[in-house]
Amino acid sequence: MKHVRKFSFKDPKPVKTVGVCRYGAFGDLIQASSVFAALKAEGYHVTLYTSPPGDDIVKFDPNIDAFYIQDKDQVPNGLLGEFWAYHKAKYDKWVNLSESVEGSFLALPGRTMHFWPPALRHSMLDRNYLEVQHEIAGVKYAPKMHFYATEAERSWAKKERAKMGEFVIAWALAGSSVHKTWPYLDAAVASIMLDFPQVHIAFLGGEAAQILEQGWEKEARVHRRSGKWSIRESLAFMGQADMAIGPETGLMNAAAQLSYPKVVFLSHSSHENLTRDWVNTHPLWSENTVCPGRGNNEAPACHQLHYQWEHCKKAESGVAQCQADITPDQAYRVIWHVLKAQLDERMTA
Repeated sequence: MKHVRKFSFKDPKPVKTVGVCRYGAFGDLIQASSVFAALKAEGYHVTLYTSPPGDDIVKFDPNIDAFYIQDKDQVPNGLLGEFWAYHKAKYDKWVNLSESVEGSFLALPGRTMHFWPPALRHSMLDRNYLEVQHEIAGVKYAPKMHFYATEAERSWAKKERAKMGEFVIAWALAGSSVHKTWPYLDAAVASIMLDFPQVHIAFLGGEAAQILEQGWEKEARVHRRSGKWSIRESLAFMGQADMAIGPETGLMNAAAQLSYPKVVFLSHSSHENLTRDWVNTHPLWSENTVCPGRGNNEAPACHQLHYQWEHCKKAESGVAQCQADITPDQAYRVIWHVLKAQLDERMTA
């Protein structure tokens, strides 16, 4: 077979072009997928400037026409302004989503907002992340966050789902920050196993989350997949589940617009920030937390980024105080009612 070389410079120039800059983690890129869709709907040829590992989960997004991949710190932070100015001139429109969440509505350690009084920080930073990103892009706000699995990934996920029970909960165990782990997982899962014998649970997460799976090795209805499935496999499986539970993670962001119910453990974000416009979603947050970021329970969220424990209070259980304060009874009351409603609806359908 004759090899055909392709030269991008020979491609016809699109009528309307936009360069979108969004670095970050999985959740950041999932949120940005809504902006890509809005720009594509307006007829733009979309080029995404991004970096690993986030690029992996949007590489088959049909609303992205081209990629400009940068390694972490390939362009030093101090030179990013010049870099962006140079590339901005190539497009009809330039959308820079850098710090559209972090730094703007999640205060960065060391910056002035990080040290504001909790009530003031809440009053200033309690904006919806996704809505602001659409405003930056100058496009209509219509949430369309979505993970685009390949046909092979969807087929694989369906086969994995078929190995499980009639109702499957995808449970995202932990996020990338110290405050994105709920400590009463075992109590809630045990209650589900007793109250709902037809329900299976798939634990999802990275390799580090495997420690949270310990103790469930002999329960056939609990499927331990942390560190065994890739992020794309886990995201594809989210699309086949019947319900999702978890903290503020990329996995939960990917499920935001799916029709099935979701229970989300909020930590540094408020309901207004993150879950306000998610479909069929039940947010949980602590009702009375005393910590550096929230003061004496002066705000429902700290609106701070945390990389270590310096400004985040560690509870006796080893997790963030705001997560320890979401009690097992508070969470399971919501989970039980959501599960009961879903299963009753199936019986009467």
